[in-house]
Amino acid sequence: MLRLKQIPHLETLVVDALGEKLHNAHYSIQEALALSVELQPRNVFFVGMSCSLEHAKTNRRLQKWLALHQKAYSQMHAGTKKSKIEKIQLAMDGQFVPMTF
Repeated sequence: MLRLKQIPHLETLVVDALGEKLHNAHYSIQEALALSVELQPRNVFFVGMSCSLEHAKTNRRLQKWLALHQKAYSQMHAGTKKSKIEKIQLAMDGQFVPMTF
């Protein structure tokens, strides 16, 4: 984690998010969200989901979460700072995410 925090501005985070329940070898959705809040990447893609997560429904929930997060983050910083997270969603098989290094 310390190494990830040293990246000056993380553009895209692709993170494992198996499902709603805690697991000893995978992040849950809540753990992946907490990691996203801590690292503040611009784009977040969850991968490795179980079949129990309904894709469209979960993406709608993530959009609602993002709106609430952005509002709370701004309020927490007295309106002087905005969350850097702009997009958060479940990835899809075969999805292409352009990246520059």
